[in-house]
Amino acid sequence: MDVSRSSFIVTVAGAAVALSGPAAARAQVPEPAAPPAFEVMASGGIAIPAGGLADITSAGPALGGSVSYRFLPHFGFRAGVGADLLDGTQDAQGNQFPSTSMVHITGGLLVDLARPDWQDSPLTTSVDVGLGITHMKTNASDVPAPVGGFSKTFFAATGGLRIGWRFDEHVEAFGEGRTYMTLGKRGDLAVLSNHSPAVGSLRDLWSFPITAGVRVTFQ
Repeated sequence: MDVSRSSFIVTVAGAAVALSGPAAARAQVPEPAAPPAFEVMASGGIAIPAGGLADITSAGPALGGSVSYRFLPHFGFRAGVGADLLDGTQDAQGNQFPSTSMVHITGGLLVDLARPDWQDSPLTTSVDVGLGITHMKTNASDVPAPVGGFSKTFFAATGGLRIGWRFDEHVEAFGEGRTYMTLGKRGDLAVLSNHSPAVGSLRDLWSFPITAGVRVTFQ
């Protein structure tokens, strides 16, 4: 009887240890990191015009900044501003186009594809898409009106891809490729396209800022 009781106690104890093992292992697994509340990004680099915009401007400095709020681990809202400071061009006939600023104000969805919270690497990858407006203005001191001093606001769309390196839970350095599509109107842009026979009808205007910057996370 004593042997049976001892065997029962040993069996129960062994089962308890076996069951407590996975529970203890689960207890040691850290909980998923809480999504950051706010992120601030600032960047600078070069903006490359494309399409019709490349007929009247050339590459110039690009500046950008954004604020995002992460409401899920992978997803957040993003509001951003970007400025493409493009140099003017000159056609074969000597018609000079003025330097042009394209200021973009957009908002949309930010998606994180990889973060150190989910992997052993400090590399991060994220994308975003959004809609907004672009204000286009040409420099009146470069070329007389109406080509110089042109100022219009159009609807715009944007998308960006960002690859970064997280130094700690708050600071990350990144490189970013972005595109802005400005939905111009032929009638509004005719004053620019008519300035040179080498320029076709202007409508949608594209620019591609390539920048590097810093992202700071506030949890």
